[in-house]
Amino acid sequence: MLERDFGFPVDGCDLNRTALDRAKPGKGQLFVYDILDQAPSLLGRYDAVFLLDIIEHVPDDAAFLIAASRHLRPGG
Repeated sequence: MLERDFGFPVDGCDLNRTALDRAKPGKGQLFVYDILDQAPSLLGRYDAVFLLDIIEHVPDDAAFLIAASRHLRPGG
């Protein structure tokens, strides 16, 4: 919806390559990426991070949320 309705590019990441291969291409990029890896090129890059159907599958949700927040720009 962010891309369609507002024109914002949206990147996506998943650990499952098959799921990403099935994703409809958009303006953003798709990454096979573990957010806990903290890739320097992705840290501080985003205005918002959406975690959809994720948290209930993560063993250490606090560490995951901290890792996710590191991908936000200041004020994100």
